[in-house]
Amino acid sequence: MVGQSLAPQAGLMRPTPGAACAPTGRSSGPALEAQMPNFAILDFGPDIDTCHIESPIDATDFAAFERRFRPLVERRGEVHRAVPGAATWPDCEPPREKILEYYLTVVALGLQPQTAYLDVASCVSLFPNFVAEVVGAPVIRQDLHYTPGRRTVSFPRLLDDSTRSASAAVRLARRLFRATRPAPGDGRPELDTAVRIECVGSDACAMPLPAEAVDAIGLHCSLEHFEGDADGRFADEAFRILRPGGALLVIPFYCGFDHFETVRPEFAVGCQFHRNYDPRSFAARVLSRLPRPFFVDVRYYTNHAAIDPSFYCAYSICVRKGERQAAAAGARPAAADERA
Repeated sequence: MVGQSLAPQAGLMRPTPGAACAPTGRSSGPALEAQMPNFAILDFGPDIDTCHIESPIDATDFAAFERRFRPLVERRGEVHRAVPGAATWPDCEPPREKILEYYLTVVALGLQPQTAYLDVASCVSLFPNFVAEVVGAPVIRQDLHYTPGRRTVSFPRLLDDSTRSASAAVRLARRLFRATRPAPGDGRPELDTAVRIECVGSDACAMPLPAEAVDAIGLHCSLEHFEGDADGRFADEAFRILRPGGALLVIPFYCGFDHFETVRPEFAVGCQFHRNYDPRSFAARVLSRLPRPFFVDVRYYTNHAAIDPSFYCAYSICVRKGERQAAAAGARPAAADERA
């Protein structure tokens, strides 16, 4: 896997007690490096508001999420057949690593029913359907290889509300969804049998979507394949269509001690080029393109390999549009019954 270029986990700096994150944008240097001797410190420079968050994966909660997700994997052919332009693509079962990335996306973005979510370079991903069914959020799928244009597609509903062992990561979203979802027999029976998702066939750097159209954008094993200056142009486009306070999540985030580019002809078309960033190159290529204000959260998944040796998702990066203070002021703590 391409993630093998990442430094091994060890010596991670722990957030200060009671703090959501440990800021490093203005404090990185020898002292910080001493605390993280074997892990790349993703410090993007003194002008970038960055927080580093140690995020060990909750193995029990992930296992519950995986059980909840499994019916989608078993019935993936029904999603595959409905994706516009995907008829000739191979039908492959997603590895556990991919399901882990989806779980971590739900956690990092805090997806809720009112969150308009865009899945970039979606291909035949099952995650958009999970978000639409379980979270109840409006969803857009985008891919360069979809049939060009915008269309709303009716996907079959594959998950049953009676499925047991939902993870804590989606429990609150499911409760909110049930409170607003129309009941059977209310005159709109199609809501019980179909999931409507907009599919966009376009270049990710020039999507036919209006400005400020979505609240959250996710990329799973995607940005590293953007060739030339497409990563920077995509950043421009992402911030155009994000609403104020919106979030752009890249997971896994292929960033480490060294910046390098490789081409692997044996990989599928669209995945042959791979770029691994270092913090300086990512700041220059991507962050420098973004209009201010914005802030960055970097998550370190410190126990990913301990849960499964095949897991390689060590980092994610979330870039939010707006001021950190404004986002913190607008956050609403979960009520006790919501956390239950």
